[in-house]
Amino acid sequence: MTADWRFYSLDAVTRTVRDELPLGDVRINERLKGAGGLNATIPRRHPKATRANLDTETTLIGAVRDETLMFIFTLQNATSAPGDETIQLDGVGLWDLLRHRTLRSAAGMTHGTWRASELAVRFTSVDQFRIVEDLLDHTQTMAGGDLGIAVVYDVLSGVTRDRTYKANASSVGELIEELADVEDGFDWALEPGGTIDQITLTLRLSYPERGRTTGYRFDADGGPTTEPDAGGGQTGSGNLLAWGLSESSVDQIVRFIAVGAGEGADQVVAVAEDPNLLGALPLREGRGAWTDITRRSTLTTHALRELALNSRASRIPLLLARPDAEPRLGSYILGDRVNVSIDDGWVQVDGTYRVIARTIQLGDDGAETVGLEVAEIERFA
Repeated sequence: MTADWRFYSLDAVTRTVRDELPLGDVRINERLKGAGGLNATIPRRHPKATRANLDTETTLIGAVRDETLMFIFTLQNATSAPGDETIQLDGVGLWDLLRHRTLRSAAGMTHGTWRASELAVRFTSVDQFRIVEDLLDHTQTMAGGDLGIAVVYDVLSGVTRDRTYKANASSVGELIEELADVEDGFDWALEPGGTIDQITLTLRLSYPERGRTTGYRFDADGGPTTEPDAGGGQTGSGNLLAWGLSESSVDQIVRFIAVGAGEGADQVVAVAEDPNLLGALPLREGRGAWTDITRRSTLTTHALRELALNSRASRIPLLLARPDAEPRLGSYILGDRVNVSIDDGWVQVDGTYRVIARTIQLGDDGAETVGLEVAEIERFA
């Protein structure tokens, strides 16, 4: 499928458009609960390849598809090796900025309280979505820290948490990721909206998970046909150009030990294990440290989540979708559930999966090639 993609250099502080950029070799990747990234090139001597347009300290790159704002990236690297005719550009999604914003105090918060004796912020029986709101409000009230991010959700999650966060010990982004990646956690996505001239940013929270049951089908067999699903949408058939499978037991465990704050006999420790796998699989144990966690109940949620994710080998089908067949780019989002059917020797896939990652590669004529990673239900952090 061919689309009209346009790329722009923006000032990272004011978000005003500087210029349109003639990017080539474009590769965009996005991942559920991740920052995403951009790789591209620009001719080294092109009149728009200026120092101002490609300043890695002050530049955002906006990606617009058919007049719809799709992505915003922070330009991190610009490299042109001796003899190269192009400049290699590397960007990362705006979520990365929150990974570089430190929790300092309870300033700007509604539900978190400052514990001066501990130099920490305390949340007691607070809905996890409210904690996210407080963390964002805190960093966006700092001098020069307003990113204009609005936190949005349909309803509160109904899951309350007790958390104590030491000041100047962790980033806001890391704290939100840790809050999401526990048993009974949530999904999140930082979404750009508006237009390239008036950008909005929304942190969308979803409980228990993001995405829909689409009825879409990715199938290695048959021709490019479409059939109505139960929800009135379309499903594809024979809509894969290529496929593969990544299987790994590198992180597989039957028991997980989570270590928290303290030392020696006073150290907080939580253990999770699957009795059904003890003796059925080789004994492999995992271990992780969350040294700022003082409550065993909180630590246990981390241990249970790690065990749930890694008690069996991970099996990730890798799909290269046909650009001229349904479902097309834009009709599904990360987190959606799709059906996948592949019968090809060692690659045996048949079931419902979640879309967890997407890679978009653009040809010089705007032709799109879309690569997908899908994960087994309940097997994605």
